[in-house]
Amino acid sequence: MGDEAGGLIVGERPRMRARYMVAAFAGWPDAADASTDALNYLGRMTGSYQYAEIDPEPYFVLTDVRPLTSVDDSGRRYIHWPETSLSYSDPERGEPHMIYLMGIEPNMRWRPFTEVVLSEADRFGIEVIVTLGSLMDAVPHSRETRITGVATAQEHVARLRHLGIAESGYEGPAGIHTALLEACESRGVAYVSLWAHSPHYVTTSPNPKATLALLMALRDVLDPTMLLDNELGELRRASSVWETEVERAISSERELALYVKTLERRFDDQAPTEGGGGTIPSPEAMVAELEEFLRSRRGGTE
Repeated sequence: MGDEAGGLIVGERPRMRARYMVAAFAGWPDAADASTDALNYLGRMTGSYQYAEIDPEPYFVLTDVRPLTSVDDSGRRYIHWPETSLSYSDPERGEPHMIYLMGIEPNMRWRPFTEVVLSEADRFGIEVIVTLGSLMDAVPHSRETRITGVATAQEHVARLRHLGIAESGYEGPAGIHTALLEACESRGVAYVSLWAHSPHYVTTSPNPKATLALLMALRDVLDPTMLLDNELGELRRASSVWETEVERAISSERELALYVKTLERRFDDQAPTEGGGGTIPSPEAMVAELEEFLRSRRGGTE
């Protein structure tokens, strides 16, 4: 394998052009694993092949994102470094051809990292870079998963509005997605970011309902042939099972069930409207709201 500028280690780069690059990052921007699961599922459905990876040394604090060690059957020990991989969809599948970027959100040197990503996108003639993300929010599990998004090109802004995908209005600590947005704008590359909102009171992962919503939004925004309806069947079944299991768990916790009812009323009354999705509460605020609700119920207040 060859080592290129910026730590990109390439095996055999495919000789093809691709329309879209889709990226997802584990860690802070991946609540309930929804975005990385979405990209893994997309890659599986489109027969993806890995062809390169980005060397972790320049971009990770390895005492924070530690490599893992394992021992094989012969007793030989291996170390597994944090991986950021690049893959391509099966060219035999037909259009749209896509490049996938999957990894852990880097700890540092985001600007050089985004330059590596955009340089690779330029090699394939990428028209649009899309990042997938997921976050915890005060939303009910029993309603349609809320998707918010950001786009730089007017055609995608209009498409988001047509689909009822509103901007989140979020302000606060930024992630690698925002760094990529800034880099795309400076290079004149169209950029779209889609985020699934997962209920903050469901602390287990994964959330296949959020994963399904992300993939459907990705398909609806970019290309209806990206994933066919029958290719989403597995996720639809998993989503139904997940919702049933969450409902069963909540039904045994009266106070929590009542709290979910308040979220349902709020969701129905304050659904995002075209042009703005409202302010996303901080994790601390969501926890405080839930704790205050439970205290009030135990204190006998309505």
